[in-house]
Formats: sequence, C-alpha cells, structure tokens
Amino acid sequence: MRLALALSLAVFPASVRAAGVAPVRSGTAAGLGEAQRKRALSLADLLILERRLEEAERWVREQMAKDIDDGSWTLRLARILGSRLNHASAMRLYQKLLETRADDPGLLMELGRQSAAAGEFAVAEKAFLKAREIDGSPAVTAHLSDLASRRGKTLEARRWAKSALEDMGEPRGVEESLLHLRLRARLGWEDAFDGDYARLYRANPREGAVLSDWAGRMIDGGYPDAAREPLRLLREGFPVMTNQWRRLEASRLRAVDADVELEAHLRESMAAVPEEPAFPYLMGDLLRRQKCWGCAEVFLSSASRHPNYERSTHEALHDVREEGSHWIGPVLRWNDSQSSDYFEEGLTYRGLPRPHWRARAEAASGRYRRKSGAAKGMVTGLWGSLARERRRWTAGVDADLRISDDFSAFSPGAFGSWDPNDRWSFTLDAWGRRLWRTSASALVAGIVTDEIAGNAKWKAFDRLRLGLDGRATRLSARAGGRGKQFLIVPEASAILMKNPVYLGLSYRFVHLNAESDAVFSRTLSLTPRVRSHYGILSAGKRWLDGHLRTDGYVYSAEESGRGRRFLKGNLVGFGLNADYFLGERWKLSASYSQSREDFDGTGDRSQKIEAALEWRWGGGSCPPEGDHDG
Repeated sequence: MRLALALSLAVFPASVRAAGVAPVRSGTAAGLGEAQRKRALSLADLLILERRLEEAERWVREQMAKDIDDGSWTLRLARILGSRLNHASAMRLYQKLLETRADDPGLLMELGRQSAAAGEFAVAEKAFLKAREIDGSPAVTAHLSDLASRRGKTLEARRWAKSALEDMGEPRGVEESLLHLRLRARLGWEDAFDGDYARLYRANPREGAVLSDWAGRMIDGGYPDAAREPLRLLREGFPVMTNQWRRLEASRLRAVDADVELEAHLRESMAAVPEEPAFPYLMGDLLRRQKCWGCAEVFLSSASRHPNYERSTHEALHDVREEGSHWIGPVLRWNDSQSSDYFEEGLTYRGLPRPHWRARAEAASGRYRRKSGAAKGMVTGLWGSLARERRRWTAGVDADLRISDDFSAFSPGAFGSWDPNDRWSFTLDAWGRRLWRTSASALVAGIVTDEIAGNAKWKAFDRLRLGLDGRATRLSARAGGRGKQFLIVPEASAILMKNPVYLGLSYRFVHLNAESDAVFSRTLSLTPRVRSHYGILSAGKRWLDGHLRTDGYVYSAEESGRGRRFLKGNLVGFGLNADYFLGERWKLSASYSQSREDFDGTGDRSQKIEAALEWRWGGGSCPPEGDHDG
C-alpha cells in the first residue's frame, strides 16, 4: 500500500464529516443549517490554512457552542491545538473522536503524533501499532521508528526504519522522498545526504519542508556549517515557517558551541514568539550548562507551565535546584571494615552565596572502635570549601580539621577541573596531612595522607568514553612510620542504553604499587602490588517525573597474580544510591555499598551506609544579562 500521508498533511480529510461519527450537541441551540455550517467550516479551514490559529480556535469554539458536532468541529479543534503546541489537549480530542471511529488509521496516526509530542509514549506506540495493523503504510512504520528513537531504543528504531524502506520501494513525490531520506538517516549517516537534499529542493523550490529537513539532517549528522545555506533559504523564502527556522538555528548554534550568539537568538525568539515554550526551555538548558543556576530555574519553570514541557523540564529543574540552591541538613555515615568500624553524625551545608561561587561545609563527630576491643575513641571535625565555577572550569580551596583524644590533623587542599570542549575533561586535587576516613581501619590507625590525584576523560564517540586516573599518596601513621602508594587506572566505558533506563559497562585496569617501613606495617598493612582487571555494570533510572533518582553498580575483578577470577573470590562488590525530592524543599538521600576488596590497597572488606535529609532555601541569584559565561 502506498503512503497514507494525505491523512496527516491535508488540512482535514473530508471523509470525517460523513464517517458516521455520532452527532454531539455542543451547545444549547438547535444547530446550524447545512449551508450555514458549510460556510462556518470553510472559514475555519481558511483561518487554519493562513496560520491564524488563535482566531481559528476562537471561531471553532464559538461554533461548537451553537452547533451539533458530528466530529467536524472536534477534529478541527484538535488540529488547531496540535498546531499551537498544546499536544496534550489535542491528544484527548483525538481519543474522543476514536471512541466512535476506533479503526480510522488517519485518526490513529494523529493520536500517535500528538501523544508522542506530549511525552505520552505508551499511548503513541499503541496508536501507531494499531494504525499499522489496519493501514500497513510505510508512513506509520516511520512514525514507530521516530518514536523508538526518541525513547533511546536505537536498535528498534533502525529495525522499524528498515522495514519502512522495504515497504516503500522507490519514492514518488516530495513527501515520500523526504520520508525516504529520513529513514535512510536512521540507518546511518551517508555523505550523499547533502547533495540529495539539494537536488530535491531544486526540483521542489516551493517546499519549505525540504529545507527544514535538510538543515536538521546536517545538524544531527555533525555538519552544522552545512546547515547554513538551507537555513538561509528557509528564513528568506518561507516566513510562515519562521518558528521552525528559529528552532533549527538554535540547534545549529548549540552544535557549534556559539553560546553568546545562541543566547541573543533565544532572547530575540522569546520576544517575537512569547507563546512558544521551546525557547525558554532551550534558554534554561543553555544557562544550566553555563552554571547560572538561578536564571536557568526561571526559564525552565516558565517552560514547565506548558503541558508539552511539563514532564521534560522536571528532571532538568531538579538538577538545577540541586546545584543552584542552598541545602542544609543532618548526615549519618557508617563504615564497617573487617577489623574496625566507624559511625559518624554531622550537619552538612552546600550552596551558592554569590553567582558562580560555590561553598560547602560540614561539622561532624564520629566514634570508632577496633572489633578486637583494643581501641575506641572519638573524632570531631570541620570541613569547608570555596570554589569559583564557570562553564568550562572550576577552581577552589578547602580545609579539613580532625581532632581526637590523642591526635589532630589539619589539612589544606586545592582542587580544579577544566573542560576545554565537549569531548575532553580534566580534574586535579591535592591536599596535605588529611585524615584517611574512607577506610575504617586507616581511620582507627590515625593514618594521615599527603595526596595529589588527577583524572582525564575523552569522549571518543557518543557512547564510548576513555579515561585515565592517577594518584600519588604519602602516608604517615600516628604510631610512627611512613608509607606511599602510586595508582594508575586506565578505563573504557560504553553506554549500552540511555532510555528508559541508563545502562553502562566499564572496564578498569587497576595498577597499584605500595611500600611502607616496618613501623608503619605494624599499624596498617598495605597491599604491595595490585594488578586487577575490573568489569563494572552500572544502571540508573529516574522515576516520578524526576522526583526519585536511583542508580547502582556491580563489579567483579580478576587478579591472576593471586589466583582470583571473575565472579569468584574476594573481588566482588556492589553499590546502590537513591535521592528522593519531597516537593521543592526537601531531599532525602541514601546509599549503600559493599566491597570485597577496596581500591585503596588495604586489602580490607567493608560495607558503607550513608543517609542525609536536606532542606532547600533560596537559590543562586541571576547575574546581569550577558554575564552568564566566563
């Protein structure tokens, strides 16, 4: 069967009026006469065709209040609401129409399109699948491919695209040619795309859809400069498609990392089209990346009031409020190792006292003991940090003070990060005389460390990242003696799935050398040499519109030098984390991890629990316009 595109591209299918939809009296009047109704419907169609959508909606609602609706008015109102980006309301109207036309493939396709745009993916999939059973057209299969792609199901999207291409055969007409190009792109990038779109536009110079598809394909394919020409033609030749040009130009500027131009473009677009929610959403995303959290929250909150962006902005808003507000609350920690355990309770704070300045502080008191009963004690401490953060870099200092019954340790430190572009990132941390608290055995022994650590990561492909961690540590024991460690960890991580669940697989090679004198070894035994291969499976998901975030990991390792194999012996562990936002003001966090052999080289088995309840107030203030980046 050839494409059923006319159902979705025509202003309205005439068959609906005579399709047997049960008449519904919308108002209290007896209804319009036949001639009067035809004139009223024609005027509605004309207003829609001329994109005078606000007038069209007002006119249709007025007629619905006085006429008997056989589906004609409801169908037009659904089309108007969809064009005005109120996809959720349009979806409900198509569902109403399908109550009496359950097997209409055109209505099912429109229901699927509006549901997908509203983020109701399950409803959209069900509608498209039913339309495909009835109609079997490649257009419906193409919608299933688009839907799977939006949901992050890459393999399923390609499978549907391949099926649609096989059903379609050689395309006829501009609509089929555009669909054919979209489906080919789903299967992979082709260098011929630029030329194919150019030829299609030369053959159809009045079709703005060719230009918008052409520009979008170049941007998505990683060639934003090639999108300049079709965008210029779209802007100059098709004023009715100005909104599409604005969105595509924003995508192009985002792709070339032109933040100043992008901000100016979005501000001009918001002023010109204040009812379009995509622009405040994109502005919020831009300011979030620039770490201007307060301004990002303002724009994202504005976009979230639109039904179509209510869901998509929730997760971003939680992230922005997490980073851009003041948070304070109690925290509890328990660290249990083979020979010792440590319980700590404290009060933690984090926030932005000024734009682009981040402060953190914590006061805590803990109790430790050796399980042999040979030693008990308390450790009280204060920790604080202050950092200057911009989009591409962060630099800060911190200080840590710990006091116990028989020793004290004061540690200054510094840290920084730099992301020169979207592919590379680097971090560096250094401190001196800091109490080793990640290991309960080391804390009980009063081990203090001088350490410098660094990390480099490279985004090789969209789903593949390579990294290298390094750490050099000098250790001192309260009872005397010294030791040192040197750690190198190359890593490769692959993203197996992004939606609906994040799933990643990583490989690490832990290369650790350590040495200590005899006095230190009597206090704490260090593993002198580690050569371990780690396989790590990680997963994460957001629930309840982003209110609940969960992630976890499980790992196993092989160390042939000590006869340990994957999934056997001591080198197995896992961890779980959860954050739950209780409204906009409270956050509950909890984590648990169990390690059968720590990366720190002590050879100890341990489990750790941490829980915190934080209260949010205020938020980062917004700097003057144009001063978001650094």
